[in-house]
Amino acid sequence: NEAVLLFVQRATQVAPDFALTPANQEAIWRICTLLEGVPLAIELAAAWSHVLSPVEIAEEI
Repeated sequence: NEAVLLFVQRATQVAPDFALTPANQEAIWRICTLLEGVPLAIELAAAWSHVLSPVEIAEEI
């Protein structure tokens, strides 16, 4: 999915250790769904990856 790929790319820019894993893939999918696949919104959400987990980001949305 392009939205998930965008999220992961941006998240790794702010948190180099970030990786898509079985443990966080559902939360990332949820983030992208909640943001309706809007690229700018996904990039802004991913920017929080250095301080919040994908689950926490999804909960904040």
